[in-house]
Amino acid sequence: LCMQNTKDLSLSLTKLWGAHTIKVGYQSQDSLKLQNLGTVTFGALPFEGRVSFANDTNNPLDTGFGYANAALGIFQNFQQQNALYEGDYRYHNKDFYVQDNWKLTSKLTVDAGMRFTHHGPQYDIKQQASNFFPDQWSASKAPLLYQPGCSSGTGACAAANRVAVNPVTGASLGPGSALAIGTIVPNTGVVTNGIIQAGHGIAKENYIEDPLVFGPRVGAAYDLTGTQRMVVRGSVGVFYDRLQGDSIFGQIGNPPTGQGSTVVNSTLQSIAAGTAALQPPPVLLVYQYDAKIGGSVNWNAGMQMILPWSSSLDVSYVASHNYNSVSFGSISLPAGQMSLDLNAPDIGTAYLPQYQDPTAAVSTVPGAMAVATDLLRPYRGLGSIVSTWPRFYTQYDSIQTSYNRRFRNGWQAGVNWTLGIRNKGNTFSPLH
Repeated sequence: LCMQNTKDLSLSLTKLWGAHTIKVGYQSQDSLKLQNLGTVTFGALPFEGRVSFANDTNNPLDTGFGYANAALGIFQNFQQQNALYEGDYRYHNKDFYVQDNWKLTSKLTVDAGMRFTHHGPQYDIKQQASNFFPDQWSASKAPLLYQPGCSSGTGACAAANRVAVNPVTGASLGPGSALAIGTIVPNTGVVTNGIIQAGHGIAKENYIEDPLVFGPRVGAAYDLTGTQRMVVRGSVGVFYDRLQGDSIFGQIGNPPTGQGSTVVNSTLQSIAAGTAALQPPPVLLVYQYDAKIGGSVNWNAGMQMILPWSSSLDVSYVASHNYNSVSFGSISLPAGQMSLDLNAPDIGTAYLPQYQDPTAAVSTVPGAMAVATDLLRPYRGLGSIVSTWPRFYTQYDSIQTSYNRRFRNGWQAGVNWTLGIRNKGNTFSPLH
């Protein structure tokens, strides 16, 4: 299912120079990972298929009982990748740093340094991946989608009489063709509308990021009494973390290499009988093309003091601000959270008169008569476009205390207490 190999190299050199302790270093990590799509790739559709027999009042075939749906082959949705693909993923992480610990006086010590980081995007060297660009999508190039119709006339239609109709010619696919509603009309439009394959006019990595980022760090400690019984300390630094691989592994399943499709409100018998001739709008997994590297600014200020009875107390204010955090799309998505779908129907679309299904049973529930979801999407001819987008943030502030006491015979005991002051952000993942 997957194989990973990394090569790591770390070098450092320390020089004592008077009141300075200077250190320079270099770190390198080269990674190779072979991974199959839809097996251990989070967010990607499985190549062997995935089916839900859950109850859905919007499903005209629903029996009202999940086990009965399974027995009869009636599903709420069926999802499948069209083939098994394997990605050959590489990245090359290169870091260099320099730092100085400088004892300015007998009471004051200063630390300062800079870390230079080149993450190097993780990408499939086979260039099977592709990305979606809204500004490259054109309505005139979008494929047509079959609309709902009724073989027995107009108005509400029995499930057995629902048919798929070509929106331009008005021609019906005939009895039993309801499964094709919302699928692509053959030989119309461009399936890859707005989609560009890696290395074909865009970066071979399928996204771009800053080739070099800088992480300055500075800190200081001041001995108030000169006896090291009371020391004030503080520091601030910028840190970076490379992108989680699961954010990009699913991209090799996008057109033109692959196609992940979802069929809703139908039966397994219909799938077995002829879905191969149907082409549902492809589901895309994308990563924001002009991505920013995720980072954090961490800072703290506090005091350490020696107390009677061979004990010490440390009280500090500690804070962390994470920025350019991944929204997670469908990656590691907590239960009950929605993924970031760039092609989700606009709010209220299902309530508009032009998007009501004339063949649906009359309902007083707003939106209950709306056409299939793929007929409501803004980018026609495409299904869900699940995006991972590093543009979110979290902020955490706290007061952290630590009390320690030494006893005889090598024994020591301590207690720690943290007071969370602020915990906020706008990521999809619930704050903890």
